[in-house]
Amino acid sequence: MGTKTNSVRTQDILEMGGVTSIAVASQAVVWSESFGMPRNSTFGIEYKCTSTTPKVMIEMEQGSSQLSGAGEGKIDSSYVVPDDAGEIDDSLEDELLHSIAYAPVAIAYGRFKITGLSGNDADSVIDTLKVSYVLNI
Repeated sequence: MGTKTNSVRTQDILEMGGVTSIAVASQAVVWSESFGMPRNSTFGIEYKCTSTTPKVMIEMEQGSSQLSGAGEGKIDSSYVVPDDAGEIDDSLEDELLHSIAYAPVAIAYGRFKITGLSGNDADSVIDTLKVSYVLNI
């Protein structure tokens, strides 16, 4: 019986976009940079919000092509939240670091959609947003 080799990789989504945080003021909707999602992988997501009173929802949108520089951070109909996918966090209301396992659908690219919910403060920012994956070879 063969041995599986695991290789852990982490993508700092904020760093990819050249920023240290993403502002989610009040009830705004914002998007992260798009990133590749390798096949045969197990995914984990780390995220944290800093705010006086945070209340945000984080979802994963997926699409079959990577967005260009001009298309990053904007609404794009080629990226959608998969029909059977739940939210990454449906109501983030603290400033703690969160870490979850995530099982994306088999589509090559992803990005985060972050929505300020009712009661979210105007100073809310996502200051940690990372995707780690283990390639199961």
